[in-house]
Parts: sequence; structure tokens; C-alpha cells
Amino acid sequence: MSGNDIAWPTVEHYYQAHKFVGVEDSAALDCVENIKAAKSPEEAARIGRKMQRQRPDLVRSDWDPTRIEVMYRALKCKFSIYPHLNTMLLSTVGSDLVEASPHDRFWGGGREGEGCNHLGKLLMQLRSEFLGESSKFGETSPA
Repeated sequence: MSGNDIAWPTVEHYYQAHKFVGVEDSAALDCVENIKAAKSPEEAARIGRKMQRQRPDLVRSDWDPTRIEVMYRALKCKFSIYPHLNTMLLSTVGSDLVEASPHDRFWGGGREGEGCNHLGKLLMQLRSEFLGESSKFGETSPA
């Protein structure tokens, strides 16, 4: 996957690293490099979450309002580059997409549907965009 002129192993690597991108601190730069070098998406997530907990001062100041846009860019890149994934996404037309995580109430639907399901919403937005429809989540990409 390519984003911001850098190749990233996975969406998770890109997303976790972008918590620290643009922060003028050598520890933040090291964190980005460590996440990029992680051997799996799970390891990238562990590194990013651990650093976010241990060194909140290294997280970019606009992270909370920006994280949905960062994920949107990563997903758009992923589903644009890999035709088989794009085809799979388009095959879900007419279906609501829900990240079935009982523990993640931001990206997922939560245990009993109480979650925000931002990942599912982004995937449905991209699906609409790829189909040339205006998105029910907004006429333009997230800001």
C-alpha cells in the first residue's frame, strides 16, 4: 500500500504510524520507523497503542479529529490498488457493513450494536464512491 509517497505494509501500519507523523521529535520519528518495520499488522497496532499510552506527548495534536480521514485515505488506497478487494467490496451492495468487534466501539459495532462503526461507515462510503454514487455519509470525502 502506498500513502504520502511512502509504501506501507498494511493499512494498520499506515494508520498507527500516522498518530506520530509530523511531530517534531526524534522519538516520534523512531516510532514511525518502528511501526513501519513491524512484521505484522498486530505488531504495528501494539507498537502504536503502546507509544500512544506511554508517550501521549508524541501523538500529533490533531489526531482525534484527523484519525477518520487517515483511515479513509488508507482504505481508499487499499481498495483502489487491489482489484479483487474492490470487487469484494462492491459485491456487498445493498448490505450494511459492520466491523464486528465486540471491544472496539469506535471502529466497530460494539457488543450489542452500541458502537460507532466508523470502519463500516467508511467502507460503505468508499463503496458508494466506487459505484459513482453520492455518499449518504456526505457529498465529499471526510475532512
